[in-house]
Amino acid sequence: MWHIERAQNGWVVIEPSEYDEDCDVITVYEDGPGEFGAEEALAHLIRESFCGWVQQKRRGGVKVQVREQGWEADEDDCTCPGCQEATLPSDTL
Repeated sequence: MWHIERAQNGWVVIEPSEYDEDCDVITVYEDGPGEFGAEEALAHLIRESFCGWVQQKRRGGVKVQVREQGWEADEDDCTCPGCQEATLPSDTL
């Protein structure tokens, strides 16, 4: 069974060895520099650990990226009718 946990300065992945059922493989993803270092390390962990399910050049899949702004900023840029109605003043609805 896989196990992912947060360490003081990064992320630790513990997974069973594919060669020896009595052993585990431990991989550490150290936080990078900057404000989003922990998030970048987690994104790297996910891309490497789940590479079979991650989007590739010619195959769809999960896309993992770190964004500096919250999802509220995405809504501000959205042009779909639902988002536009949510941002209109109540007297215009």
